Amino acid sequence: MEKTPAEKYELTLGGNLIKDCGATVVFSGKGVHQELVRLRIGGDGKLLVNCKVRDEKGHTIASINNSKIVHVAQGYDSRSNDSSWLVYQRATGDVYFDMDYLAPSKIKVNGIFWIGGRKIIATDAGLLIGGALIQGCSFDSCGAAIGLG
Repeated sequence: MEKTPAEKYELTLGGNLIKDCGATVVFSGKGVHQELVRLRIGGDGKLLVNCKVRDEKGHTIASINNSKIVHVAQGYDSRSNDSSWLVYQRATGDVYFDMDYLAPSKIKVNGIFWIGGRKIIATDAGLLIGGALIQGCSFDSCGAAIGLG
């Protein structure tokens, strides 16, 4: 199945709308370039999500490849069906990745993410990066919706 960069999509990340941007949340610095969530369009026209969910030490908690959970670390568990994916820590119940398809090219993602040593908490109420709360914003047709570095 051929995959192409997603050009027409809507991603709700932490209550913020990211629409048709070249990238979602990007960290560049310290010799590292990481994108929080990468989006592609599959041969069937459906939006595909690729994401590595990491802990504060940079260890991979879960790997999502082409909208499938392909790896979950020890101490974590996952649930999924045709339209939603969830990765959580067994001991605490903390949700580290929560994705729902709202339409073939429209998804919602929340969770706890670490990128470039920075903690990002995405909930329906907003996107908390360090002490900054990004809430109810729209990013449309830009190179990267949010850049960190």
